[in-house]
Amino acid sequence: MQNEDFYKSILNLVSLPLCLCDKDGFVIFANLAFKDKIDISKINSLQEIETLFSSKCEVKEIKISQNTYKIVTIEENENQVHQDFVSTVSHELRTPLTSIRGFADTMLLSSDKLSQDQRQKFLTIIRNQADRLTRLVENLLEVSNISKKDKLIFKEIDFANFIAPIITIFERKYPLCDFEILISPNLPALWVDSDALEQIITNLIDNAAKYSHENSTITIKANYVNDFIEIKIFDEAEKIPVNQLEKIFNKFSRIDNPLTRKVEGSGLGLFITKALTQKLNGRVFAQNYEKGNIFTLELPLSSVEKQLETKISGEAQ
Repeated sequence: MQNEDFYKSILNLVSLPLCLCDKDGFVIFANLAFKDKIDISKINSLQEIETLFSSKCEVKEIKISQNTYKIVTIEENENQVHQDFVSTVSHELRTPLTSIRGFADTMLLSSDKLSQDQRQKFLTIIRNQADRLTRLVENLLEVSNISKKDKLIFKEIDFANFIAPIITIFERKYPLCDFEILISPNLPALWVDSDALEQIITNLIDNAAKYSHENSTITIKANYVNDFIEIKIFDEAEKIPVNQLEKIFNKFSRIDNPLTRKVEGSGLGLFITKALTQKLNGRVFAQNYEKGNIFTLELPLSSVEKQLETKISGEAQ
């Protein structure tokens, strides 16, 4: 143990963010540089670190006092991160702008040669691409504002009443999909910020419907499991590769397969979903099943005492 303490004191002097994990991948020590970079109380395992830092995370095995540990270092290259961000955003913005400019120019230069059907088609494309551009800008603004959303307003929400109008919107948006709602009898009320929950649920259902095959059924189940409200959304899409199930929640992450290449997206929806879920003290994750993928949202229940405490503190402000 004395040797371990000695090595840990040395690691604290290293400016590179690093931590130690045991043989099972659980974090047992993080140096000061690592703690300055991330709240260590919210990180439990190597898997979570790799999800957060993706390719910037390097893992090696070392031996200390006959025990094998995994030492995790995080490369800091802010310029590269900035360049990647600018490159991705530029590409995502350029695509709809190119379509809008191209079809608008065609209508301006050849409007007298176009049929009514052609004009209607081109205007529809311009409108759809403008909507896509709007969604992208809104997502980018949402990403920039997530860290500022500390003042959440928690209140009781009946999930059945909450989900109904959301499903009505999706039934109109995806007329070729069926939406099935299965809510456990006597499901306790949720204690959440309604705006955050609406965005989370909307992102998850939209993701499921967008990538599912035609004439699919999107199933939403809500149950009470081990002091959590568990909301599961089943799609009927191509299965996400197992090694990508965690990474799809990273910023700008998109699975590269024939189906996703046909579907427009910025790769920000699930990143925003995870960030908002964490602010609600919940958890969101994905897994495969026989017909496609399941996205599970877990939200903790607050005790009556906690709810009263939150209400009182809110009224006092």
